[in-house]
Amino acid sequence: MSDILYSLLISAFLGLAHGLDADHIANVRIFKSVKKIFEFSLFHSAGFLIIAIPLSLLSLVTILEFPLLITSYSIGLLVSGLLLYGTVKGKELEIEPKRFGLLQGALVISPSKLIVLILALASESIFYAVLILLVFIVTSIISFMIFSLLNLIPKRFDKIVNIVISLGSIIYILYELITTLMSMH
Repeated sequence: MSDILYSLLISAFLGLAHGLDADHIANVRIFKSVKKIFEFSLFHSAGFLIIAIPLSLLSLVTILEFPLLITSYSIGLLVSGLLLYGTVKGKELEIEPKRFGLLQGALVISPSKLIVLILALASESIFYAVLILLVFIVTSIISFMIFSLLNLIPKRFDKIVNIVISLGSIIYILYELITTLMSMH
């Protein structure tokens, strides 16, 4: 198999795994309709392309690494905290999926995004670079839509599922933040 085919396969797997990010699962629980989840995933991808690519490239410079990590983890904690708050208070939060998706896609720098960017840059062809990014985006959107099935959980289990997902997301993000900070020293 050629290097580009490997890069495309890796990009596809990373895109599918991207929907498993802790804050994305919390987003799926916040956005109740499939339409809103789809809008969020589209604008999340647009944010990645428009803003996160330059930010991700800059994050390779160690001076910017710490502020970008703090921003990424803060947004993830915010999403998980919103899900927990809304669940405990019994309020359905109304978050606009387009703007929030753009913001989260642009400012949350995840390992999967960085790996896909590195694969795209290493392809040495603008055509293949774009193709690698598109494969990641399409499979990410598919992943989000698959996880939208989490919203089909019966109402009687809804509260406990949301609490488990939000607390699990918060714990996971805090763990990632602590291990990342420790590895930087």
